[in-house]
Amino acid sequence: MVPKRDSEAVTLAHRDRLMLTADRSPGKAIIGRDGIAIVTTALLLLALAAALLIPQDQAEMLRTFTPEHIEMLGMFDSRAQQRAHRLLVVLLAMLGVAALLSRRRSVKLAVPRAVISCVDLVRDNAGIGVLAGVAICFLLYRSVQPATNYALVQGVYYPLALLPSALSQLSAMAAGALVVLAYCWAGRQTAISAWAGALKLASILALAVYALTLCVTAFAIPPDLRGFTPDGLSAVEWHYSGNLGAGDQLAAGMPLGRVPLNAGLLSAVLLASAERIAGLFSFGTHIRIVQALQVLFLGLTAAALWSWYRPRWLPALLALLLIFPWVEPLHVAMLYPNQSAWRFLGLAAAVLALVSLYQRPGTHSAAYLGFVAGLALGWNLETGACVTAAFVAFLVLRTCGRSSGLDLLRCGVLFGCGLAVAFLLLAIIIRIGLGYWPDLAAVLESFPLVGQFAGGYGGLKLTQIDPLACLIFVHALFVVVYGIVRWQHEDIDARGACRIALATLIVLWSAYYFKGPHFWNVWSLLFLYGFLLGDLLPPRPMPAAPYPMRKVLTSFGAAALALIVLPAIWFPNLLAVRAELDAVRVWANGQGCPGTMASGICLSQEQGDALQSKARSLVSLLGAHDGAVYLTSNSYFMPLMTGVLPPLQQRDAFELTISHADFDGLVAQLARLDPPCLLFDAPGSVFAGSNFHRRFYERLRSALPAYDKQASAPAWDVRCR
Repeated sequence: MVPKRDSEAVTLAHRDRLMLTADRSPGKAIIGRDGIAIVTTALLLLALAAALLIPQDQAEMLRTFTPEHIEMLGMFDSRAQQRAHRLLVVLLAMLGVAALLSRRRSVKLAVPRAVISCVDLVRDNAGIGVLAGVAICFLLYRSVQPATNYALVQGVYYPLALLPSALSQLSAMAAGALVVLAYCWAGRQTAISAWAGALKLASILALAVYALTLCVTAFAIPPDLRGFTPDGLSAVEWHYSGNLGAGDQLAAGMPLGRVPLNAGLLSAVLLASAERIAGLFSFGTHIRIVQALQVLFLGLTAAALWSWYRPRWLPALLALLLIFPWVEPLHVAMLYPNQSAWRFLGLAAAVLALVSLYQRPGTHSAAYLGFVAGLALGWNLETGACVTAAFVAFLVLRTCGRSSGLDLLRCGVLFGCGLAVAFLLLAIIIRIGLGYWPDLAAVLESFPLVGQFAGGYGGLKLTQIDPLACLIFVHALFVVVYGIVRWQHEDIDARGACRIALATLIVLWSAYYFKGPHFWNVWSLLFLYGFLLGDLLPPRPMPAAPYPMRKVLTSFGAAALALIVLPAIWFPNLLAVRAELDAVRVWANGQGCPGTMASGICLSQEQGDALQSKARSLVSLLGAHDGAVYLTSNSYFMPLMTGVLPPLQQRDAFELTISHADFDGLVAQLARLDPPCLLFDAPGSVFAGSNFHRRFYERLRSALPAYDKQASAPAWDVRCR
């Protein structure tokens, strides 16, 4: 018996091919839906490529952002790349509106038969195109690949990524091809099929043991930053200052509106609420919070994938292996919360809600989805906006055309009510946690980085094509386009609408990658792509039926799986295992921190003693100079070790003074505070700050000439009026 999904696919393909013969005009034929989708996707990609070729004036970035940030981050004004992505989104939206306005109308597109032949050639041999694209990228970027495998590890054992050598890359792709062929061959073997249940159980148990081992190890050892240089520690600190630091500031009594909420509102308020009760947490506790959220993110991901693929276990397994090494709590993301669940947890929760509710009628799920969208917006504004748009697309696809327009209106009202309830809940949480009702205008002014990122801050130049990022984007774009074309002719079932919504979410969130095309910025897209990954698996053949093995790698799915996805699974997991073994080897003796513990962090003896001495000196200086303001590269250690937060809006004055306007604002803020003294990191000390910090603070001192050098204290440069 043919599975239902396969039979539906065969029916659609048969209907599309029948349309090709519907026009008997000499030299022309009616193109089918898949052909229209392929051509439209190609045209959209051509428009995107053309827009990417439009240059961006880099001089404007120099006029906007501080020279220290531009040089430190290697910034490139990526607004042209962002505009290219927005152009594609607008064109896609126009296509959707056109499909809505022309629904149920018979639209036949007659094209030359040569076009039909080309479309058939592309569709039937897309795997060869994938192979050619991967080969071209391999040859073009061969010179930048390391001679041997290069592991990017921070500190002693915190992994980031494994950059494979050319030989390892080729070996992984060859192994991937063999795995796909073996999978197709095994599907024809009756004896192997009989063991499918046992294989499923064994693979699930192996994955559970693997994940549990890494998670337990991460929590069994203290956060260990002994292998970091002072500048490396400062980098970790300013990432925490820009994310979890908002919670400390709110807990200390700084009101909403003055505190920059770079990650999100809800997470900062929850942290602040806990710290108002228990006092400021240590730096180590903050890292533990991020690690716990990483584990929660993995749990939500596993639940969402199982809900989506059940009872198909293999795509869920592959999707989990694809995302796991980037989210496991020992990954270096725990030290950079903007790349962790501290920022992205709302995205995982929203996807779980969508795949759990999609089978309900739109009028039944709209309020729930609106509520989840509101909470996602509260957790992180950027991902929440993309989630909201994807939910709206799902409800339109699910409702429009199935009944009267009143149902669509009812869905909109219910969705809006769900949003309102979520915002009301956020307000109540703020009232309970912080003791006052939020000012809407103040809250909206608390997200400065959103505008800065849109203005090109932190941008990187798109210098090469990443096959994995390209696969994710093109596959998702095709799913959306084909879904729109199909929806123009007929209603789409619940699963199809959910699949299009997930693909829409990928296309929208790709804006993050277009702003900064870096391999680390792909991981959140990997999470979303896990829900389309099942499309790549070759259909499981019936044991008695002949299977065209020669066509396995000429298909798009099999080639993409073998040449791109399986290597993308192999290398990060290999590095995760290696990091796990290194961590176990370091802490196998069961002793405590071999250096010094400072604010819950294991540091080298020299750095730990220097930080403790610096904190004691700061307490003494603040007592001697009432109202003094300190500005330091240790923007996270010092407040938590002394219990005194700077009265500035910026937890880290250097990190959040991004533009020239921000610099002028910082100078004006210090002038209003009129502190008796300013305390800076002392030159020549262990934690003197990076060269960028020193240059920035020198400019700041020049802008405040009233503060002359009075005296120096251990680790501090004291400037008083």
